[in-house]
Order: sequence, then structure tokens, then C-alpha cells
Amino acid sequence: MDVQSQVLRLQNAILRTSKRAGLQPIGWHALRHTFASHLVMRGVSLKAVQELLGHALMEMTMRYAHLSPDVKKDVVKVLEAQSRGTLGAHGADSAERPNVFS
Repeated sequence: MDVQSQVLRLQNAILRTSKRAGLQPIGWHALRHTFASHLVMRGVSLKAVQELLGHALMEMTMRYAHLSPDVKKDVVKVLEAQSRGTLGAHGADSAERPNVFS
């Protein structure tokens, strides 16, 4: 089976699955975006995400790798801890420090 046939077969499978699940039809792009976003929200480095997605340029990866509001809140917490003087030599205590960047 050639690559074009494999892609078409996969796209049809995604559409059938989303329909059976009662979801609006989704496509390949939405899955890539979700994959990248969830990796970044769990602290995977953008360089690793770039390599997994096969992007030559980091700018393309950044289009997929949006941060969730919760992750942004965690970044603010780190900055607030710094302003209160509660950060140690290496930043917040590891138990308190959110893993937002790698």
C-alpha cells in the first residue's frame, strides 16, 4: 500500500471513530496540535516536541505548542515565590516547583 493510500485510510478511520464517539469530525491537524500541546503542558522540552513532530524550524513547533492557562498560572506562582524571597538557590523547592519548562 502506498503512502497516499495509508494516509487516506487513516483519515477515514479517524472520521469513523469520532463519529462513533459522538464527536464532531476531527482531522489529522487537530490530533497533531493536541499531541504537541499535551506534551508541552507535561513539561516535555520544545526541542523534543519539535523532533517528534518532524519540524525543521522551532517556529512551526510553537504554532502547535500552546500552553494551557493552568501552566501559565504555575509560571506566575514561580515568579510570585521569587518576589517573596522563598526560592532557594536553584529556584522553588522541587516539591513546589511546577515542571513548566525543560
